[in-house]
Amino acid sequence: MIYYQCGGAISPKNQTFIIRETDDILYEYLKQGELCYVFNSRQTGKSTTANSVMEKLRSDEIKYVYIDVTELITKSEKSLYYKKQKSEEDIYDILFEGITNKIWEKLKLPEDYYVQWQSKYSDRQSSPRKKFQDFIDQILLPNITDKFIVFLDEIDWLFDVKFLVDDLFTLIRVFYNQRQKYNRLVFCFLGVATPDELINSSKTTPFNIGESIELSGFTFEQVQKPLGRGLTETVDDPDATLQEILKWTNGQPFLTQKLCSIVVRDSESRNPDIRQLVKENLIINSDEAANNSHFTYIRKRFLEHNPDQLRTRLNIYKEILQSENGINSNDNPAEIELRLTGLVKKELNQLKVLNPIYEQVFNLDWVESELNQLSVKKEVKKTLILLIKAFKNKILEQGRLWKASYMGINTSFLQFVLLNIELPLATLFSTLWIPEICLILFLALMLFKQFKLKILEFCIFSNILLLILVFFARNLIVEHSIFTRGLLAFVFALVLLTSNIFNQSNNN
Repeated sequence: MIYYQCGGAISPKNQTFIIRETDDILYEYLKQGELCYVFNSRQTGKSTTANSVMEKLRSDEIKYVYIDVTELITKSEKSLYYKKQKSEEDIYDILFEGITNKIWEKLKLPEDYYVQWQSKYSDRQSSPRKKFQDFIDQILLPNITDKFIVFLDEIDWLFDVKFLVDDLFTLIRVFYNQRQKYNRLVFCFLGVATPDELINSSKTTPFNIGESIELSGFTFEQVQKPLGRGLTETVDDPDATLQEILKWTNGQPFLTQKLCSIVVRDSESRNPDIRQLVKENLIINSDEAANNSHFTYIRKRFLEHNPDQLRTRLNIYKEILQSENGINSNDNPAEIELRLTGLVKKELNQLKVLNPIYEQVFNLDWVESELNQLSVKKEVKKTLILLIKAFKNKILEQGRLWKASYMGINTSFLQFVLLNIELPLATLFSTLWIPEICLILFLALMLFKQFKLKILEFCIFSNILLLILVFFARNLIVEHSIFTRGLLAFVFALVLLTSNIFNQSNNN
């Protein structure tokens, strides 16, 4: 029997559910009608806290609805929007219609009542937001006598669809400003976010008026009974084992459950060596550490979110690792972003690594490696820009020859087009793997050697293809698919081939 739950929201009925002080704080704020938000890194117990609060609301017969926004706006729908196959209006409609339907299900009103209300809007030109506000005014409020809590989880999923977030938050700010009318409607947001992502405008955001709920790690008193019970058949002293586990995890919810499960699964002694188990299962064992979704998320968040701040984040984290007692916190955007990876904590205005496991998995060698890669990428990008500039000059030079002798190309227009694709090209090519480029370049050389195209035909064809693919790549690159990267590598191969042909032509 699997006792511990490693990942995912834990139900209050689960035997490893742990009650935290923040559960009661959030519950009281929501009962008082306060807008609340719980923002922290992944797998820190945000959704579990929501489950705990919802259980209390259910006991007090207070109505609520839990909405995971990733179920409303799916990845495929985002992709269609990026590719211009769905409009802003479509995305608005999906979000507000989804929230409306979830609330309707909770109200348990007759279906024909809903159909009748929907039919009023069949011929209207009302915006999705206006329709949602009418639903709140005409359906929700008349059918509730007490508070109605709306939990919106994974709210950060919407952040890359900026117009949607701004509009949703503006509407919630309207509800707050007219709280005498909407005092029974209460919102609670959960997710991974920074103030910069939330507060676009102090006049529209609800996050400078709501209550922020801070989640802290588990304490020994909190985990002693629920987690200790699972160790009783495996170890002689569950309390001592738990205390040693907490030294390594510092109460991080996912890692604490994970390490408990490792003790039960792998310990060959009734007095387990926690240090050795951590080393073997989470630090040295590449299958466990490198492929662990928890570590993968931290790595991805650290390296890919807000890439402009990456070097700053790496240097701050390096400084923290090199210090004995942490470094002074300035609460700047890079520091806040670093905290949202989950790697570090702020304690008494000091930034410290959250726990020894993180300190050893994401160690100084890892930081130095990433800093070196960043430097290489910077040099590659700089080199590519120089190559593209050289290629652009070759195109313009050839364009002048074409203008004089063959087809009257407008050189000024050609220069304008090349100037506008120069930086996007460098950015796109810098995301490719060099082996892919080399392989596809080799294949392209073989193909074009086989088909003896005339120089002019090949140049015109390859450059038209280049412009077309760069245009479509802006949509395709969002998903970073292998197909996309291969396509771009092929374009790059054509660029090099074309440049090579120009050189041969000039030499002849």
